[in-house]
Amino acid sequence: MAEATWVVGDQEHDGGLGRMIRLSFLLRLGTVALTTVSFVRTPPTPWVLAATVAVGAVSIAGFLAEERVTALCVRHPLIVLADVVGSMAVVNIVGVNSPLVLASLTTVFIVGLILELRAGTVVVVGAVALYLLAVADSENPDFLTSAVIPLLYVALFTIAHAYRRSTREQVRGFETLARVRADESTANERARLAREMHDSLAKTLHGIAMGATALPDWVERDPARAIEYARALADGAEQAAAEARAILVRMRADQPDRPLAEILGALCQEFAQEAGLRCTFEAHDVADVPHEARYELVSIAGEALENVRRHADASEVGVSLQGRPDSVELVVADNGRGFDATAAGPKGHFGMQGMTERARQVGGDLTVTSCPAEGTTIRVRIPVAQEGDERGIA
Repeated sequence: MAEATWVVGDQEHDGGLGRMIRLSFLLRLGTVALTTVSFVRTPPTPWVLAATVAVGAVSIAGFLAEERVTALCVRHPLIVLADVVGSMAVVNIVGVNSPLVLASLTTVFIVGLILELRAGTVVVVGAVALYLLAVADSENPDFLTSAVIPLLYVALFTIAHAYRRSTREQVRGFETLARVRADESTANERARLAREMHDSLAKTLHGIAMGATALPDWVERDPARAIEYARALADGAEQAAAEARAILVRMRADQPDRPLAEILGALCQEFAQEAGLRCTFEAHDVADVPHEARYELVSIAGEALENVRRHADASEVGVSLQGRPDSVELVVADNGRGFDATAAGPKGHFGMQGMTERARQVGGDLTVTSCPAEGTTIRVRIPVAQEGDERGIA
């Protein structure tokens, strides 16, 4: 039907269109009420009373069942044409001087909302012609009824059609933005995977390749040394497999359709079950966090918990996520043996450099507070753009 003359093209029923049609029926009910009040001064004829009742019944049905009526009008635009014909028939019955004529204005407005420009123009021209015929048959028509009402037909149709076009353009804009964001997300995922591979797995595999290249020479020159190389290659292969599993676990843990707090809570619960440690999690005032930032936060939390399990000798660890006006703060604190944070590093076992780099990649910073026998606290702060602010992480 997208090629038919009377169809709305590719327009679908949406909330904005439904609200405007609902408003049209409400205004039409207002004209019915105004007409009913006029009956006190001028008793209606049976035909006028029947026309008023019919317009009121249709208006009530349209107002109460707006969603169904809007969907029917969009799928079957001939219903709109029938409404125009009915409205013009009412105008001829009640006369152009009746307040009920104002109900036909809402009919023309609905035409502009539903029909394409050419089809709607034909319908409105027909409505104006039928109205002018009613004016010609009336007695003593004034300027309002003979000139202003037809001009209002044209004006309301133009306004409704402009609203319809702007709504469709807005919908297209949102769809385009969604596609761009999806493409950007895909590109970010690829770049992130490449970075993960480069930072860990690629280096390990490169070392394995170099060792494997040298192994045949050592077999001929020094078999004992060759055995050491072979064992080192086996260890490297095992490390590469572990790094590949870690990458997959981190990427699987990042689920954009779930709240960040929910993901971190599940991570802590899984850690507690696997490590046999008490792990508590708290989240306060955390709004939406950009995708890139949430991935790094989940990765940092995972690495910090893994460090606790391997090196801290702790019995308890706490994870908290705190939202602030311009940032998000992640804290991982344990009651383990700690280390001297002022020294060069905890003998290379805690992977602080990797976590620090992750925080910096999204414009954040990481601080470590620790003393021997007093546990370790890792605090990560990542800025987030405020509403209406294009700075920060996008």
